[in-house]
Amino acid sequence: MKLLRHPRFFWVICGFLALQALWIALSNRYPMAFDEDFHFGIIKIYSHHLSPFLYGQPAGADSFGPVARDPSYLYHYLMSFPYRLIAAITNSQSIQVIFLRLINIALFVGDLWLIRRVMLRIAAPITAINASLLVFVLIPVVPMLAGQINYDNLFIGVIAAAILLTERFIYGLEKRRFDVLALLLLAAAVLLGSLVKYAFLPIALVLGLSVVWNLIRYWRRSTKLLLPARPLLIGGALLVVIASGIFSQRYLVNVARYGTPLPDCAKVLTIKQCSRYGPWNRDYNLKLAKADSDKDASLTEFTGKWFYGMWMRLYFTLDGPRSDFQTRGPLPVPALGGIAIAATGLLVVVIGGRKLLRAYDRRLVATVVLVAGAYIAVLFLDNFAAFRRTGQPVAINGRYLLPFLPYLGLLAIMAGREVLHSKTRLAYVLAGLLLFSQLYGGGAMTFILRSEDGWYWQNRAVVDTNHAIKIVFRRLTPGYNNTIEFLR
Repeated sequence: MKLLRHPRFFWVICGFLALQALWIALSNRYPMAFDEDFHFGIIKIYSHHLSPFLYGQPAGADSFGPVARDPSYLYHYLMSFPYRLIAAITNSQSIQVIFLRLINIALFVGDLWLIRRVMLRIAAPITAINASLLVFVLIPVVPMLAGQINYDNLFIGVIAAAILLTERFIYGLEKRRFDVLALLLLAAAVLLGSLVKYAFLPIALVLGLSVVWNLIRYWRRSTKLLLPARPLLIGGALLVVIASGIFSQRYLVNVARYGTPLPDCAKVLTIKQCSRYGPWNRDYNLKLAKADSDKDASLTEFTGKWFYGMWMRLYFTLDGPRSDFQTRGPLPVPALGGIAIAATGLLVVVIGGRKLLRAYDRRLVATVVLVAGAYIAVLFLDNFAAFRRTGQPVAINGRYLLPFLPYLGLLAIMAGREVLHSKTRLAYVLAGLLLFSQLYGGGAMTFILRSEDGWYWQNRAVVDTNHAIKIVFRRLTPGYNNTIEFLR
């Protein structure tokens, strides 16, 4: 508890996450499983353009879908600039990939810092913050994501930044200050976040409604206009104008041309072109197969598959397309410990929810819960819609929950403190057992124990180093020998 209470322990967590992600980045060959070839391929396309605007489908880009109309492109455009630098230095794809992976690790460490800022604004105890973040970086899929080229590494941080800016603006209203700079930065963050990944749209909606509600709530007060220095004001306004322009070029033009902000690939390209795009081709063929079947989509059946898939894909590990996504099941202790953490957290939140709102920043807690709820609800409904179209549970991935798992874990810990405040020893024992379950095989250890020689860079030092550490960890970790445990 003294260790968790230490303010600098957060940097230990960041170092631990970076070490795990670095191990995977230097061990796992390209491309990794979470669409790394997709992201790297689009980065290379944008590296040939100074402007973020693409006027038509680039040559040879059909395997990436309708690139010119895809609104989730800002990460790729920004990452194209460090790629241009490394591509000018070396033609080695391996070095280029590792260089970009290192940038993604830095992005994820930045995500942790922003998440911690949100937690501090909630007025959560340092112990609870550090415990929540430590459990988070011990989820096996977290270092796997951090150690590869993927837009989620930017997306997670943008969400935290938008929540912080929303809280700053609303706090100003409560203190009778209209913070112009905070509102400008929030508008830019919402517009740009929607261009990092379209899944930001429900988050933007909730944050926007929260701002509007509070403007209506406090509009009668005598509010002082808080203006920043002129350079900051001009810079903020210019950022909003630029963000509005590139947002409109994708989303509003898509609505005008195709009647939707997210057009189906076949509306933009031909079916022949779209058939080269893996996710679309999979869903298209499953949809055709389902048309010949009389099977109805059951919400009950899907719900069970969804929860199982999300849990399993938070704790499993897998290789990329070169081995046809060879999958290995979770290690039993962290995987079952994760279920225990979720069940315990839900129980204490139900019991101590009111105490939680009274003890901490009610407004920010409510904002985080509403944003997380909206995001997860839309994710569930989108997955269910795909299930109804295809008859199969497709695109159910635990990593999609990562933007909000640290906050939900923190709320569970804080609720537990309120429920068990008079039973300190019991609380410490319970917390210790749950934390130990994640240390006992979680994080990068799952990748190390489950991976095979074909997953690694074909480098003798990489293979031998993983062999050596695997021998040590096998003696400490139960269940390492059953590589298909929990897989169906």
